[in-house]
Amino acid sequence: MDPKPRIADQTVRAGQGDLTVSIMRLASNDPFDFDIVAVSMVLHHIDESEKLLPKLLARLNEGGSLLVIDWTSEHYGVPEKTSLAHGHEHTHNDSRTIVSNHLAAHTISRLGFDEDEMVDMMENAGFIQVEYRLYGERSNMGKEIGGERQMFFARGKRPVSK
Repeated sequence: MDPKPRIADQTVRAGQGDLTVSIMRLASNDPFDFDIVAVSMVLHHIDESEKLLPKLLARLNEGGSLLVIDWTSEHYGVPEKTSLAHGHEHTHNDSRTIVSNHLAAHTISRLGFDEDEMVDMMENAGFIQVEYRLYGERSNMGKEIGGERQMFFARGKRPVSK
């Protein structure tokens, strides 16, 4: 609860921009200096997601954090639980794929990131104190886009200049 009415109007802001353009070509009013940048279910749609991370780093204040929420590689994470007709649960880690006739299938560049890849990508982009955590259970994404999927949270900080 906010003890001061309308303080959020003064301290919270969000921005939308095109991160595919060069930082040198950005308009002076494009958003920078964020304490937190969050991208949820975005990176698996980006062809070269490792090139996006330095651009997100540049948007942060020193000491600011990037939060990435996305899905893991298929072989990684909490096993899928399936209740079968004979009345007991099994766990499955079988491969799932995006169904090719789904409307969003053509926008998927990859099926996820494991911990080593994500940490390496973030550290190579300049983030420090990178952490990667699995969500405690699989999420149902619908059969048309692969069924149950494992989500992760990754966080990294922009270094503070000395």
